[in-house]
This record gives sequence, C-alpha cells and structure tokens, in this order.
Amino acid sequence: MSSQLRLFLRLSSCLTSFELADVRATGMSEKYLLFFTKSALADTLERFFKEAESILQASEGDSTAIESPIAANMFPRRPARGVAANSCD
Repeated sequence: MSSQLRLFLRLSSCLTSFELADVRATGMSEKYLLFFTKSALADTLERFFKEAESILQASEGDSTAIESPIAANMFPRRPARGVAANSCD
C-alpha cells in the first residue's frame, strides 16, 4: 500500500467516523485516490498530503480535533487557493 493511500485512508476514516478497516473494505479507496490524484495539480497534491499528515499527527487520533484545522488549512475561503474552495458564505 502506498504512503499516499495510507494517508488518504486515515484522513477518510477521521472525516467519516468509520473505522479504518471499514473504509478500506469498501474497495473504493484506490479509485477515489486515483481520481483525486489525476484531478489535482502536483503542487496541490503535495500540499494536501503534507497538510493532512500534519493535521493527523497533531490530532493524535482524535477525529474531532481535525475539523477546525481541515476547514482552516485545506478548505480556505479564498478563491483558487487550497485543495478545495468552500463556496458557501
């Protein structure tokens, strides 16, 4: 399993509150990751995975502790910045 997939699974588990094994068992993780990596620019992917790792390490396994850092650092309210833009105002 690649380090990107492992990180993607950990983040997905925290965001969905499903156990890591359950997220993996869907059989869709590789397809979701492939879609994401093909859809994003290389520098965006690098920033995403770096930020995801940092947030997950800081949360120490507490899935509720990742909500604010994800909202602030990965989905900022700035046009064309971050991994995704939150269009809700």
